Amino acid sequence: MIQVLQAAGAGTIYGVEPQDSRRHLASEVGADKTINPIETDAAEYITEQTDGGVDVAFEAAGIEQTVQDAIASTAPSGNITIVSIFEETVELNPNEFVMGERTLSGTLAYEGGPQSDEEFGAVIGMFESEDLDPEALISSRIKLENVVEDGFEALLSPEREAVKILVEL
Repeated sequence: MIQVLQAAGAGTIYGVEPQDSRRHLASEVGADKTINPIETDAAEYITEQTDGGVDVAFEAAGIEQTVQDAIASTAPSGNITIVSIFEETVELNPNEFVMGERTLSGTLAYEGGPQSDEEFGAVIGMFESEDLDPEALISSRIKLENVVEDGFEALLSPEREAVKILVEL
């Protein structure tokens, strides 16, 4: 997400991540500022730094707190896009959208939105031009026979440092 935003010419990019290794990765791939939400109220910090909130926020963790932070850190008339998958239902206050004239949308990879073909083609173009570097996100490569222990378990661990694991046949 950060690489795409940077390639698209976004202004200041804030990355909010509680895990040190992932916050460091966010900086490496282009986040201008990273925030540990355990130590700092991310929405308050972003709102102060931007004099009222960002124009666009992307929620990518799939938990209620990150949805609330994305809404709270978005300026009036801003857009929030949810790109994560949720395991539990979250509560939303419609007044946050009505009173702030904000827009909330969701997308599932290249499946969503009226411009999905155009957007997916743009991402492929970013790979071709090397504006996106997928190698930076690959934590490891494993053999198929190790997919449970070194793949699923590594990604499900609360202390995980892995971001993407490629499985080789």
